[in-house]
Amino acid sequence: MRMREILWSGLFCVTGAFGCGITMSNIVDPATGKSISVMQKDSLCTVELVGSSSYLMDSNTESCFLVITAIRSAALVSVDCAKLKRKYVPAAKCITWLDPVGAAPALLLPPPAALPSSTFPH
Repeated sequence: MRMREILWSGLFCVTGAFGCGITMSNIVDPATGKSISVMQKDSLCTVELVGSSSYLMDSNTESCFLVITAIRSAALVSVDCAKLKRKYVPAAKCITWLDPVGAAPALLLPPPAALPSSTFPH
Protein backbone atom coordinates (compact mmCIF):
# COMPACT_ATOMS: atom_id res chain seq x y z
CA MET A 1 0.00 0.00 0.00
CA ARG A 2 1.29 3.46 -0.81
CA MET A 3 1.71 6.03 1.98
CA ARG A 4 -1.14 8.18 0.69
CA GLU A 5 -3.54 5.22 0.69
CA ILE A 6 -2.52 4.30 4.25
CA LEU A 7 -3.05 7.85 5.49
CA TRP A 8 -6.42 8.27 3.79
CA SER A 9 -7.71 4.89 4.98
CA GLY A 10 -6.51 5.76 8.48
CA LEU A 11 -8.12 9.18 8.32
CA PHE A 12 -11.50 7.78 7.29
CA CYS A 13 -11.33 5.00 9.86
CA VAL A 14 -10.32 7.21 12.78
CA THR A 15 -12.81 9.96 11.95
CA GLY A 16 -15.57 7.36 12.02
CA ALA A 17 -16.55 7.31 8.37
CA PHE A 18 -16.66 3.51 8.38
CA GLY A 19 -17.10 2.83 12.13
CA CYS A 20 -14.18 0.43 12.46
CA GLY A 21 -13.55 -0.20 16.16
CA ILE A 22 -12.48 3.22 17.39
CA THR A 23 -11.58 3.85 21.04
CA MET A 24 -12.78 7.28 22.17
CA SER A 25 -11.77 9.23 25.26
CA ASN A 26 -11.81 12.81 26.49
CA ILE A 27 -8.92 14.87 27.85
CA VAL A 28 -9.24 18.26 29.52
CA ASP A 29 -7.05 20.85 27.83
CA PRO A 30 -5.31 22.65 30.72
CA ALA A 31 -4.92 25.80 28.61
CA THR A 32 -8.66 26.21 28.00
CA GLY A 33 -10.38 23.89 30.49
CA LYS A 34 -12.38 22.37 27.60
CA SER A 35 -12.89 18.66 27.08
CA ILE A 36 -11.11 17.45 23.94
CA SER A 37 -12.06 14.23 22.10
CA VAL A 38 -9.27 11.75 21.42
CA MET A 39 -9.94 8.82 19.07
CA GLN A 40 -7.58 5.86 18.64
CA LYS A 41 -7.45 2.93 16.25
CA ASP A 42 -4.37 0.70 16.19
CA SER A 43 -1.38 3.01 15.56
CA LEU A 44 -3.55 5.99 14.56
CA CYS A 45 -4.80 8.67 16.92
CA THR A 46 -6.72 11.89 16.33
CA VAL A 47 -7.21 14.86 18.62
CA GLU A 48 -9.96 17.31 17.75
CA LEU A 49 -9.46 21.01 17.19
CA VAL A 50 -12.08 23.66 16.48
CA GLY A 51 -14.43 23.21 13.54
CA SER A 52 -13.53 20.47 11.11
CA SER A 53 -9.82 20.31 11.97
CA SER A 54 -7.88 17.76 13.96
CA TYR A 55 -4.41 16.36 14.50
CA LEU A 56 -3.65 12.87 13.20
CA MET A 57 -0.71 10.98 14.74
CA ASP A 58 0.65 7.63 13.54
CA SER A 59 2.93 5.84 15.98
CA ASN A 60 4.09 3.31 13.35
CA THR A 61 5.62 5.99 11.16
CA GLU A 62 6.18 8.46 14.02
CA SER A 63 4.35 11.09 11.99
CA CYS A 64 1.99 13.93 12.89
CA PHE A 65 -0.43 15.78 10.62
CA LEU A 66 -2.90 18.63 10.79
CA VAL A 67 -6.09 17.47 9.06
CA ILE A 68 -8.45 20.06 7.63
CA THR A 69 -11.69 18.75 6.16
CA ALA A 70 -14.34 20.43 4.06
CA ILE A 71 -17.50 19.19 2.37
CA ARG A 72 -15.77 17.56 -0.61
CA SER A 73 -12.10 17.69 0.24
CA ALA A 74 -9.49 17.31 2.93
CA ALA A 75 -5.91 18.41 3.42
CA LEU A 76 -3.12 16.74 5.38
CA VAL A 77 -0.24 18.96 6.48
CA SER A 78 2.81 17.50 8.19
CA VAL A 79 3.60 19.04 11.59
CA ASP A 80 6.53 18.66 13.99
CA CYS A 81 5.60 15.95 16.52
CA ALA A 82 7.98 17.22 19.21
CA LYS A 83 6.60 20.73 19.05
CA LEU A 84 3.02 19.43 18.97
CA LYS A 85 3.67 17.32 22.08
CA ARG A 86 5.16 20.31 23.94
CA LYS A 87 2.60 22.90 22.86
CA TYR A 88 -0.72 20.99 22.71
CA VAL A 89 -1.17 18.84 25.82
CA PRO A 90 -4.09 16.70 24.52
CA ALA A 91 -1.87 15.44 21.68
CA ALA A 92 0.80 14.25 24.13
CA LYS A 93 -1.28 11.13 24.91
CA CYS A 94 -0.88 10.00 21.30
CA ILE A 95 2.78 10.89 20.77
CA THR A 96 4.30 8.01 22.70
CA TRP A 97 7.56 7.64 20.76
CA LEU A 98 9.04 10.87 22.15
CA ASP A 99 10.25 11.42 25.72
CA PRO A 100 8.16 13.60 28.09
CA VAL A 101 9.72 16.89 26.97
CA GLY A 102 9.17 16.12 23.29
CA ALA A 103 12.60 14.97 22.19
CA ALA A 104 13.38 11.69 20.49
CA PRO A 105 15.15 9.26 22.83
CA ALA A 106 18.91 9.66 22.62
CA LEU A 107 20.86 6.92 20.96
CA LEU A 108 22.98 5.31 23.63
CA LEU A 109 26.53 4.79 22.44
CA PRO A 110 29.42 3.43 24.46
CA PRO A 111 32.05 6.01 25.41
CA PRO A 112 34.93 6.25 22.95
CA ALA A 113 37.83 3.99 23.80
CA ALA A 114 40.77 5.77 25.39
CA LEU A 115 43.89 5.83 23.29
CA PRO A 116 47.02 4.41 24.92
CA SER A 117 49.29 7.18 26.20
CA SER A 118 52.15 5.84 24.09
CA THR A 119 50.45 7.14 20.92
CA PHE A 120 50.89 10.74 22.00
CA PRO A 121 54.33 12.40 22.05
CA HIS A 122 55.46 13.63 25.46
